[in-house]
Amino acid sequence: MTQAQKVCPECGHEFQGNRWDGIDAHWRAKHDHTMRYDEAWPLISTGKYRRKREDFSQAAARIVREATEN
Repeated sequence: MTQAQKVCPECGHEFQGNRWDGIDAHWRAKHDHTMRYDEAWPLISTGKYRRKREDFSQAAARIVREATEN
């Protein structure tokens, strides 16, 4: 991936062309239920956005941890 390419912090989609071109349409179509684009964009553009959902490996680790604690 070149330095100019950007990746959606929520799903990993790689944007082609001019850096973040298309992020608004992509976000509204795929992730607006997570956070409204108007709220997410300032975080995404500054690199401060953190994924809200836990991925499979995080969920598995949490389940194992909870099971061993009980």
